[in-house]
Amino acid sequence: MNDADSNLSTSTDATVILELPLQTSAVKLWMNTSSAVFGGLFLAATVVLCMTAGLLGLLALLPGALIIGVIRFYWRRYEAHFSCRLLEDGLLVRRGVWWRAEIFVPRSRIQHTEVNQGPLARRFEIAQIAVYTAGSHASKVEVDGLKLNTAITLRDQLLGRDGHDAV
Repeated sequence: MNDADSNLSTSTDATVILELPLQTSAVKLWMNTSSAVFGGLFLAATVVLCMTAGLLGLLALLPGALIIGVIRFYWRRYEAHFSCRLLEDGLLVRRGVWWRAEIFVPRSRIQHTEVNQGPLARRFEIAQIAVYTAGSHASKVEVDGLKLNTAITLRDQLLGRDGHDAV
């Protein structure tokens, strides 16, 4: 049992039909993209400060390095605490680093689903599934970082399609 399992209570003792792992390529993409953005901003700030304050401006590298370290720590911990399981009676998602959430979506409440991919997600063969529910405060549950085939399989199993169209 990992930290995420021990910190949150189990919603149901239902049988696990499908374990949906977070793709390592998604975590690397998120980590590298956010590190590059913040790293670029602090590098630009350092150049400006070095031009105006001389070598004292190099001190701007320290907060930049610290922020990049926090970003990398965050995404590694997110991966460690992520859990997504298709149970016989619904979908159970656990995630979070500092604030953790456990979301259970009963099959009977599911209205429809979407599988989405942006250009970078297509490049890395990852997808997001959005599950829309009826009449609750959390009417949309999104799970990012799944392999495309896994997201499509999850969609079909949640809706009882088994790969076939309803018509």
